[in-house]
Amino acid sequence: MNRRREWILLAASVVISIVGILISRGERPSEQAGVAVREERRSADEPRATPSGDPGLENFRAVWPRPAQVREEVREDPHQVPPSLLEFARALGAQLERAHSDSEFSLQLLSSLEDCVRSTEVIESARAVCLRHSRRIPGFHPEDTRLPIAAARVHEAAPKRVLEIAEAVGS
Repeated sequence: MNRRREWILLAASVVISIVGILISRGERPSEQAGVAVREERRSADEPRATPSGDPGLENFRAVWPRPAQVREEVREDPHQVPPSLLEFARALGAQLERAHSDSEFSLQLLSSLEDCVRSTEVIESARAVCLRHSRRIPGFHPEDTRLPIAAARVHEAAPKRVLEIAEAVGS
């Protein structure tokens, strides 16, 4: 059963990566029937608000997929990508798109991605996607010497299992 779960998580992380890359390039994946973007949710186990108070990053943090949430969605429909993973990919794509044009925002996004990678409340495959995309951000603004340092912090924050998943999907 653990091996099956690992394959499901690996497949989900690949789907998240592909959707995130397509969105960050400006391409829009076709909407699946019945998949609606949920309203921003708040609860006690939500990650803290960003220091900058940026609503875009707060919304991104609000859609980080939780293991119990993904398990329930898979149980409801095992043949489709869980809606929470699609929502996460869309939100990440929007943040990456914004980071392309704003180096200050890129720095804030790297901080948020570090929190994602560290969070035990986020499904491991999504944490691996956060790690993979953090490696791309310094290339958006090569003149900003702060970005590689911040990206290295994200990598250093990653637990071994998250690093393994990120490497397994070809990062």
